[in-house]
Amino acid sequence: MIYHLSIHHPKEHALFRQQQPNRQRTNGAVLPLDHARSKELSHLLCEFVIRDLEPLSFTESSETLKKLMRQLEPSYLIPTRNYFRDNIIKNQYEKVKLELQEQMKEAGFIQSRQTCGHQTIKSTTLRLQHISLIITTYYKIKL
Repeated sequence: MIYHLSIHHPKEHALFRQQQPNRQRTNGAVLPLDHARSKELSHLLCEFVIRDLEPLSFTESSETLKKLMRQLEPSYLIPTRNYFRDNIIKNQYEKVKLELQEQMKEAGFIQSRQTCGHQTIKSTTLRLQHISLIITTYYKIKL
């Protein structure tokens, strides 16, 4: 579609290109972990792993993931699972922990429920979910 725009509608294509954000490249070198783009991609990748209940080793073992990330950002090198565990997940944990503590202070009462389930597609490891419903004094459910 962009090719069509460039061939048949050059003025619109020029406007389109101006509106696209510029990527900062490092001339073929690896993007540093503290670079804004690297941090953004690492957080998105971590969110993907957590929400899909993938093991952290997935970031190191999945060839498809590596291929996808090379296509999206060639200079981005996927961090190790230890980096995800010690930095990104730890920081996210602390952030969510503080948010939950604040919500629990405001709650009228708390109902806690634990459920267990098996994920049989990839492995038979037991997944433990902890679900907490925080109900305010006005009996509104906060998600």
